[in-house]
Amino acid sequence: MEAQPLPGGGTRYRLAPWDARNAIRTIEAYDARSEAARAGVRAFRRDAVRHRRLAILFSPILGHAPGRVQKAMESEFGAPAAAMTIVSAIPFFVWGILGLVSFVAGIAGAGPIFEHLPPVPIAAYFAAESALRIGSALHGEPMASAAGFLLHAAWSQFRRD
Repeated sequence: MEAQPLPGGGTRYRLAPWDARNAIRTIEAYDARSEAARAGVRAFRRDAVRHRRLAILFSPILGHAPGRVQKAMESEFGAPAAAMTIVSAIPFFVWGILGLVSFVAGIAGAGPIFEHLPPVPIAAYFAAESALRIGSALHGEPMASAAGFLLHAAWSQFRRD
């Protein structure tokens, strides 16, 4: 309630009982079992941070996984599922759009814009699929690429067998 400096140094404090409206009351046990449980929670949180960082680092690959897998990563350790989908779709979207622009430029008489662009059907597929995935993710729903879905299905079947 009050703090008064003393002439010889130090401070005298006047205290009051804690207001019951502000009290946070929990009962905590301090035995070996409870301490071990708290240590387990701390380890889980530390691992979750590590897993989240790895998922973000590898999001250009992990974003191709099925939406439910991405949502599980978001739920388990906080990896941003929609962002992983977007990060994995953008390169293919750009590559597809560049392929389509190059095709249109070729029709107009221009030479090749860039080397190693996909043929028109593949460029159109990449542009359409990636646009669909980005749109889905922008609405909060992560989405797999077709290749990612098929690879995950094959891997799941292989693990099951």
